[in-house]
Amino acid sequence: MTLRRAALKRRTELRPTPMPRRARELKARATRTARRQQKAAAATGPDAATRAIVLARSDGYCERCGLAVRGGTGWVRDHSFHHRRPRGMGGSRAADTNSPANLLLLCGTATTGCHRQVEANRHRALDQGLLVPQGHDPATVPVATRLGWILLDHDGGWTTSEGSA
Repeated sequence: MTLRRAALKRRTELRPTPMPRRARELKARATRTARRQQKAAAATGPDAATRAIVLARSDGYCERCGLAVRGGTGWVRDHSFHHRRPRGMGGSRAADTNSPANLLLLCGTATTGCHRQVEANRHRALDQGLLVPQGHDPATVPVATRLGWILLDHDGGWTTSEGSA
């Protein structure tokens, strides 16, 4: 038995396939979709200026327990900007959803720290003003903070309050 060592020849020419073009189209579509989703996700949260106002109001401390979340050089522990009136699935069209009156700087994430306690005990959080029912203006609902009961305004300021309304 002898082994054939000659190169094999193709009987027909290869036709150019549209697959590479299709692959590029699919990749471009996926990239556009991912960018659109990122923009939509970013659009439902507060902008950098509003976060800076809330950070200045809180002076870098958790507004519920008073734990320092920001030090001289940056963030020192997990934190989150909590919406008192929840955005709901997919965000909210209400103009004051991302206003300073609707936001609190809390330690932890939705699964740790004060933010977890607010999310896990929603009835208690409603009583303390940490959550505001839909349809209510967060600037009119007092909130229990480390400073006592206060009313937050849409400009980033606060005034003392007599207690829960």
